Order: sequence, then structure tokens, then C-alpha cells
Amino acid sequence: PHLLDARAPNRAEREPLDALAAVAEGFTILHAGRHGQLNLSSLPMESGDPLLRPARTWRSQTAFHPARHPKSGDDIATHLRAQITIELRRRNRMESDEIQFLSTDFGPRGGVSALLELRFKTPVAGPLLLGRTAQKGGGLFVSVD
Repeated sequence: PHLLDARAPNRAEREPLDALAAVAEGFTILHAGRHGQLNLSSLPMESGDPLLRPARTWRSQTAFHPARHPKSGDDIATHLRAQITIELRRRNRMESDEIQFLSTDFGPRGGVSALLELRFKTPVAGPLLLGRTAQKGGGLFVSVD
């Protein structure tokens, strides 16, 4: 969670992360029963990874679903811009200078989703996941520049 919120892990998050790191150290073989085994190795974090590297322009890879449905009569673009701003603030990110709508889709019960491009004044580091479905892979953005 701390990476998504652009912050250092707190004490409650640090303990399980440290425990996982201790368990994973030296973990090179995963036995998969009758399916055999997998040989494991650690890989360095790639500085050029489009999900992680700092960039000024980010494009959605998966649809952004706002946490709130628009009310009847709301302007969809205004609603989505407001929801994106709320999500960026919630994730401790700077506000986007420009939000471009690549496509929008409307659900059967009044829901809306969109593919977007976000532009920032200064580079923003990833990962960038926004919206109601962020914990399931929705609202995933990749760096463009």
C-alpha cells in the first residue's frame, strides 16, 4: 500500500515486509508437488520500467472506475476530473495539470469508466493505480515519456 500512496511504509506495514524479506532470502526452489519445481531468482528493479519510472505523462492501461457514480444530470467530464483529483490527493500525488479522455464507457446502472492520459508539471514516479478497482488492477497507468 505504501508504494501506491507514494510514502514510506509505516510500522504496521514494515514488520510483515521485513518478515517476508527474511523468509524470501535464499528461497531459490519452489516445490510444486507432482508438477515439479520452479527455480527462483531475484531480479533488480528496472529503472526504465514503464510502471515505475518517473514521468510527466501517464496513460491508462486499464479503465479508471471512479469511486462514485455521477448523479443524474452531472457533466461526465467534470465528474471524472473531480474523481481523479480526489484519487490523486488520496494517494499523496500532485494534481494533474491536464486530463485527456481517450474513451469513456457507460455501464447499465449509471456507472462510468474511462481510459485517460494524465499530464503533470513535474515527473511523477509510479506505480500509479487510481479508482474503485485499483486493488484489482483497474486504473493502472503506464508512463509515456
